[in-house]
Amino acid sequence: MFFTQPLKERIAQLEDELFRVSQVKDTLDNRMFTLELDREGRITFANTQVLAELGFTEAQLIGKPLLDLVPSSGKDAKHYLHFKRAILDKSAWVGAVQLLNAQDQHVWLRAFFIQF
Repeated sequence: MFFTQPLKERIAQLEDELFRVSQVKDTLDNRMFTLELDREGRITFANTQVLAELGFTEAQLIGKPLLDLVPSSGKDAKHYLHFKRAILDKSAWVGAVQLLNAQDQHVWLRAFFIQF
């Protein structure tokens, strides 16, 4: 009985932290282009802003490696190599990324990559 109080306090603290992180994620999802990737860098989620900007359907993006959206002409660029390394290392990254939209047009997006 005496040992449960610290655990209850820790659970309450973690629930509060989870609530705050969820609020940040919801805000990002509603106001920014948001993609979620699995451990191999494949797209598992794309919000409506991404779908509208790139012109893809959800079915066209889910399961596709994000790096496949980078045009071959951009894969030698320094910013691409840093972006690729961040995805592979699952580390934070901020910069510009060049992608191909559904019409094979080049689109530049300012992006940040974080792992939750």
